[in-house]
Amino acid sequence: MKKLEEEFKDGKYHSEALVRIIGKDDVKNILKSLEMKHYNALKKAALNAIDLEILSQEERKLAAKILRILKRKPRIVYKPTPKGTVCFEEYEITDAIKLGTSSTSNLSPSYRLVEYRHNLEEKLKLSGVVLRFHFHRERRYIILAPYLEESFIRQLEEGDEKTICVEHKQVKIDPQSESLGQDVLEGIVASVLRAMGYRVKRRIHIDNVEVDVYATRYVNGYEFRVWVECKNWKNEIGVAEVRKYAGDISSAPKKPHVAIFVASNMSDEAIAEADKHGIFTVILGEQITQANKEWALNHIKNVFQKLLVTV
Repeated sequence: MKKLEEEFKDGKYHSEALVRIIGKDDVKNILKSLEMKHYNALKKAALNAIDLEILSQEERKLAAKILRILKRKPRIVYKPTPKGTVCFEEYEITDAIKLGTSSTSNLSPSYRLVEYRHNLEEKLKLSGVVLRFHFHRERRYIILAPYLEESFIRQLEEGDEKTICVEHKQVKIDPQSESLGQDVLEGIVASVLRAMGYRVKRRIHIDNVEVDVYATRYVNGYEFRVWVECKNWKNEIGVAEVRKYAGDISSAPKKPHVAIFVASNMSDEAIAEADKHGIFTVILGEQITQANKEWALNHIKNVFQKLLVTV
């Protein structure tokens, strides 16, 4: 409990900490205590942790509508904490999404609407707004109080469609620019790992080495580390970039258990070099742009789920 309080007090926030809370017998009192003591730090960290760039402008408006529906829903079994954090069952999230998208008239036939709703639900989980956990073999979802505040919901509705929130800052996207840049690729990778239950940091320095995406989770009491190098370049990644990444890994006192290189393009020689050093490669085949951003998200999610399935 004291360790959890210090994490939230220091502004740290991640789903792994919430999972540890949910595993306690007195869940509500623990959440209540953390929020009452450290709510400002929790709120700041929570708003910095989400990855809204995976939601389109239309989807952010629908998300605002869905959050309002959930916020108004009477709570009988899972009553909210005094600050407003709420636990939901899976069907409640699904029903709110159905209600929130009921006026979406540009999707027909009906199977397209079903697929659209499923994709929107997955994106809300990947963004971190909706957090999933298991409690007594049943799936539950939690939405933190900061995401149910009216000020946050209004920002979803009124946000500039050319602005994408990326963890600790806002990145302005030039509408004339073809590529969405490095930040968005890192954001997609971070959101996928976070949805898989990892604690994620971006552009963290470890012994003078900068890691694009650094993810950890505890497996049987031991820390499991994942490093991801991200390159959303127009030109192919060559052998030199791979060797540098391999050198950074080699020099680190605490080496990653899994090292991944995600790139828009990579030469055959560079792929062979990565294989030699035990680095997994995820080649997208093209730069991430506004047109293929969603495809990239789904592709990376599918590859990571297969790659890290045993963890």
